[in-house]
Amino acid sequence: MKLAVVAPEAVPFAVGGAERLCDGLVAAFAEHGHDCELVKIPSPERSFWQLVDSYQAFARLDLSAFDLIVSTKYPSWMVRHPRHQVYMLHTLRGLYDSYHGFGQPTQVLDPSPPVRRLLRVLQTPPGTSQGWQDVLGTARDTLESLGDDDPALIFPGALIRRLVHWLDRDALDPSNIAGYAAISRTVAQRKGYFPSRAHVEVLLPPTNMTELHTGRYDNFFTASRLDQPKRIDMLIEAMRYVEGPVQLRIAGTGPEEARLRGLRPEDERIVFLGRISDEALIDEYANALAVPFIPVDEDFGLVTLEAQLAGKAVVTCDDSGGVTELVTDMVNGRVVPPDPRALGQALQELTRSKPQARMMGAAGRRAAQQVSWDSVVGALLEPSSGPDGVGRGGDRKKIVVLSTYPAHPAQHGGQIRLNRLIRGLAQRFEVELVTADHGLDSTQVSYPYPGVRQSIAATGQDYRELEARLAAQAPVPVGDIAASLFAHHSAEFVRVLREATRGAVGAVLEQPYLLPLLSRVAPSLPYAYDSQNAEVVMKSALFSGLDGADALLQVVRTVEATAVAGAELVGVCSTQDRDQLAALSPTLADWILVPNGTDALDSIFITGSQRATNSRRWLAQFYAGSPEVTVERLAIFVGSYHPPNLEAAEFIVRLAPRLPDVCFALVGRQGLYFDNWVLPPNVIVTGLVGEPELDRLLASADVALNPIRSGGGTNLKLIEYFAAGVPVVSTPLGTRGTALRDDVELLVRDLDGFANGIRCVLDDPAGAQNRAERARALAELGYDWEPIGSAFAAAVETAFVGTPLLSIE
Repeated sequence: MKLAVVAPEAVPFAVGGAERLCDGLVAAFAEHGHDCELVKIPSPERSFWQLVDSYQAFARLDLSAFDLIVSTKYPSWMVRHPRHQVYMLHTLRGLYDSYHGFGQPTQVLDPSPPVRRLLRVLQTPPGTSQGWQDVLGTARDTLESLGDDDPALIFPGALIRRLVHWLDRDALDPSNIAGYAAISRTVAQRKGYFPSRAHVEVLLPPTNMTELHTGRYDNFFTASRLDQPKRIDMLIEAMRYVEGPVQLRIAGTGPEEARLRGLRPEDERIVFLGRISDEALIDEYANALAVPFIPVDEDFGLVTLEAQLAGKAVVTCDDSGGVTELVTDMVNGRVVPPDPRALGQALQELTRSKPQARMMGAAGRRAAQQVSWDSVVGALLEPSSGPDGVGRGGDRKKIVVLSTYPAHPAQHGGQIRLNRLIRGLAQRFEVELVTADHGLDSTQVSYPYPGVRQSIAATGQDYRELEARLAAQAPVPVGDIAASLFAHHSAEFVRVLREATRGAVGAVLEQPYLLPLLSRVAPSLPYAYDSQNAEVVMKSALFSGLDGADALLQVVRTVEATAVAGAELVGVCSTQDRDQLAALSPTLADWILVPNGTDALDSIFITGSQRATNSRRWLAQFYAGSPEVTVERLAIFVGSYHPPNLEAAEFIVRLAPRLPDVCFALVGRQGLYFDNWVLPPNVIVTGLVGEPELDRLLASADVALNPIRSGGGTNLKLIEYFAAGVPVVSTPLGTRGTALRDDVELLVRDLDGFANGIRCVLDDPAGAQNRAERARALAELGYDWEPIGSAFAAAVETAFVGTPLLSIE
């Protein structure tokens, strides 16, 4: 296919994000086997006259020799072509969302006759076949009649704003455009950019820099044009609140350069690099401690993506537009108010905790690696008509994932599994995750990763009342069981799922509980069942001996048996789970082993003296001001508010007095269980912690514990311990679904011998380190989420659109 990418050329010429995007898009089309040219017209825009000339130049451009064209930025979409795809960077923002009147009224007052003629022509409805020619012709006549210095032709001003808005509406009218896309949700959602009923696909553009890598963590670095919207002045001011010798290195030039250099000349840590080569830019990214990037309402911010691909945390502001689509606070960077003090405090925190900066950078890199030209090219060649922000065209199919909780943010083991598997599915599908939340007044939609749309439906009063009645009669938490019984009573939940299933090739149940709702809404849609646990086995242990639990257990048994019976594919964490599920019902499903994993390759592996130093430092900080506590070693147990975890945590609390020199840290929502307990002085409850603090604990613990005695599936926490390098003591049941060996990757002890196992780890650091190194190798080889997620996605694709799989043995 012969393609053209159409764009304006800046006058004077400059190379920025728009130019790099266009070059990358042309190269990507070529790599996909198409003959593609970049068509550019110089487009000065310093006056009313220049802007009209630029719009007219593109309107007259004949590209009929091309099979398809892609326009990118005003005024390139003035080109007329039967297959015209818009991939919008932005409009002329000074006449849209950044327009503030400049002392001019929004209407042209007391117009002269030439202006009145132009205003009458601008009443022509956009989208008519000859309207644009009449408008541009009248605009030129107006200019020639009045001359450059007429007050009506002030630039920017009310008349040129009305003219440009009309020309853009006409050019972008659905009668002229085959499909709409934008480089970010920020651009897609700006008022007036697109026709009101247009479906706009969000296609994040990747960077063309292929050599980005991680190096040292030395200084703060940012790359930016030095002009007011980039707010470099705020960044310089923020350095007042950053202590120590860390530099702020600023690459770029621009009209604000002289003023910015004069703001704090006494601070030698602020270094202006000027324009630098791509090679130097890559080096600066590689050696940055973090990358602060704080523009106001940025369209996208390629700097963000480049920094993340270099493994660097990005610090931005909550009004920075497209940048905030890529940065999640305390996960892969910091998002703070646009205030120098808040910004400086965030930077200071990173200078004090380089491990935190590394962890955030690793999380950013994982997300940024999902952004590719393949999805952009596929969507532009074959635009989708799916829901906003979802459906990128090409050969990618849509699937729906149903879960009783969201995938993002991931705060406990089940969410982490769901999160990572969804990211694997997004490599092959457009993914719509549907879940619900009682606390919402309206449905919340987000796009946590490229190709993933998460809809959290508001359940409504009827659903909440039914669940409350069930909970009042039940001896245990019943939120998941209530979902299987009452989800269809939520009109909003039903609506959200019905919309999500339109055009989908299949669904994935992350738990069995929403199968009844799926069967009502889309009874013919094939589905896969990813079993996190054999639910009926786990609930049987949980309900054992409780009055009134038999009816609840029967609901679980029925819904899980039905899920197994009707699935095209069943994923299990272990062969033990497979056997337990297969006993529930005959099935024609294929089976696949999908063990719990971790981001092993991105986890920092810390052993030996560094771990001991981290442990002493953590304990000293936590117990500062409590000299009566004399603990010397740190043991951790990470767990959610889940019955097997609560059993294990209670065991640890009762064990702790036998090891008074050890601090036992209970990490996660399990801590809520002990709200009214008087705990031993060497037991602490951290509650739910963010990913950076969890990473810090994993890097500091002398030993990690897994005294599990009930439950199903594999223990995700165990693999996370291994990846981080923490020596582990576990019960035999805690190793279920794995190939772990006692005294090879960990110590395996029953509850009676657990205290002795902990002491063996603490008294034999060399042996503990050897086991930790073997455990890390096992985590990398068999339990890294990336290959696990890829294998699961391939199995799902085969189940819905391919040939049968071989069952696992």
